[in-house]
Amino acid sequence: EVICDLHSEISVQSSNGSSESRPMIIVDIKVRDKIYETFISLTERDQMDYKILLGKDLLSNFLINPGI
Repeated sequence: EVICDLHSEISVQSSNGSSESRPMIIVDIKVRDKIYETFISLTERDQMDYKILLGKDLLSNFLINPGI
């Protein structure tokens, strides 16, 4: 169990077209020796292939090679 402060709530349209309200929190993500502060929205992902999705704001810190 993790306890953290709620930053805000956002309305998100899911892949099936339905809209839902999701809580947003601020987290620190460590990549190698650097820590990045970013927002994540929370939803039930037990039945999904990926347990967390990283957004474009965080990924803009990196050079992404989709061919690897």
